[in-house]
Amino acid sequence: MESERRRDVRRPRAFAFWLRPEHAARRASGWMLDVSAGGAAFLTAAGEAPPVGVRVELTEMPTADRVVREDAQPLPRFARVLRHDEPLGVTRRVAVRFEADVESDEQTCRARTVRRARTIAIPPPVPPPAATPGSVRGVRRPAD
Repeated sequence: MESERRRDVRRPRAFAFWLRPEHAARRASGWMLDVSAGGAAFLTAAGEAPPVGVRVELTEMPTADRVVREDAQPLPRFARVLRHDEPLGVTRRVAVRFEADVESDEQTCRARTVRRARTIAIPPPVPPPAATPGSVRGVRRPAD
């Protein structure tokens, strides 16, 4: 008998969404099965299932199809793959834990700092009051 690992109640959901493994160019479709406050489980094509440990970006799948969107709910932007089910059939059941968008927050903060640094006007350096090199040799003091 498997022990329950979840701290939050799972709620059955059925809607389509996009998932994209971090640093991947292609996205894949997913079909949500259940969602809790801390994570979710979904189905995706076996060949498109992200590896365990990979961070994935979750995005809404805009469509007018009522069946696809009927049970949809907002999802956190990022999640980490915890496990897959046994490799049977053409789909994989994938379990993920939701994550905060820390990387994005760091990039936003960095962009603000760069923008702020670029908007501060820096005056040109002021040359010292001394004469330029070489011009002091030819100067004579007037005699008293």
